[in-house]
Amino acid sequence: MLAASASTRILGQLNATKSQCGASALPAVFITSDVTFLRTSGTQRFTLPDWFSSRFPARYHQRALFDVDLLRPLLDDDGYALVSDHAAGLYVSTRERALLEVLNEVGVTQDLEEATHLFESFSSTRLEVVGALLAACTRIKTVRLFLQFAQQTNAIDVDALRERFSLKLGSGTRWTRRLQDGIRLTIK
Repeated sequence: MLAASASTRILGQLNATKSQCGASALPAVFITSDVTFLRTSGTQRFTLPDWFSSRFPARYHQRALFDVDLLRPLLDDDGYALVSDHAAGLYVSTRERALLEVLNEVGVTQDLEEATHLFESFSSTRLEVVGALLAACTRIKTVRLFLQFAQQTNAIDVDALRERFSLKLGSGTRWTRRLQDGIRLTIK
């Protein structure tokens, strides 16, 4: 069993980096999913303690998926939500941010088919939130993949999104990669 002070300290450190993200944040933001591995991330360098990692399958990844200077004026909460019933004040990604974090991991640690199913399960994506996140997103692959899935599923009005927000799409060429499972992913 975890000592109260140790568990509080690690939750405080995770909270300081606002770190629960991707698929592991989805159950907390209205999607039912079996989470057997905790993916955490933040912009600060951080190593999960051995005692934590040995008890909870987890990985921390330092990355900057969003340009915070662009995001802050658009979203007060940077795309995070406070878990309401958590005593330590744990933050998780909002459903829109979690979805973009999952799409960012496609071809790295995330299976394309699972990401597609998660995207299709979104029924109420908020245009203002996802637009702000996409406008501040530093990964062209993630923006293009979101737009491609959104067009295929009619989940959101892509034309209105692109008209309202300045999205970084890179050059007009296609983005192509062979994923770890051998599938070739091409994003227009």
